[in-house]
Amino acid sequence: MVLGLMVNAGWDDRYTVPHGRKISEFVPRSLLRLHSCFIEVLKLNPDGIFVCSYNEWWENSGIESTIEFGDTYLKIVKYYVEKYKNVKLSEL
Repeated sequence: MVLGLMVNAGWDDRYTVPHGRKISEFVPRSLLRLHSCFIEVLKLNPDGIFVCSYNEWWENSGIESTIEFGDTYLKIVKYYVEKYKNVKLSEL
């Protein structure tokens, strides 16, 4: 069996759902959430980790570089990839 787990920085798709549909939950995007997801996922020693998502701005879950956060989200991903794979990646 292969175990692949997902990490993300949060999401909010309240603006993408059809009018009138109720959203029961959203998780605000944050640096701490992305760190926490990686920490919990790595405890389970998965075969793979899926980062969701890179640039889904319509649901406020993007991690690509922005004016507001620079490349901080990408540096977090890089840190945990290096830790998980025990490799040193080139600079962003």
